[in-house]
Amino acid sequence: MVAGSLIGLAKGGEGFETIGYGINLTIIGTGIGILTGTIKKKFGINGNLDNYIAIKDELRKYAIKKE
Repeated sequence: MVAGSLIGLAKGGEGFETIGYGINLTIIGTGIGILTGTIKKKFGINGNLDNYIAIKDELRKYAIKKE
């Protein structure tokens, strides 16, 4: 919202116009965040060690702690 308000100020807006930019960009950013958060990737391991070994390198991309 702050970024949208600053954009509104930079365009020469005052008062409600700058708040409007902030609200609009907040709504757009929230929508993008929701869409991004709903994207899921599934890996078909199903308890099979061979499946795990086959995709182990790809899984490492998602690991927080790199080994």
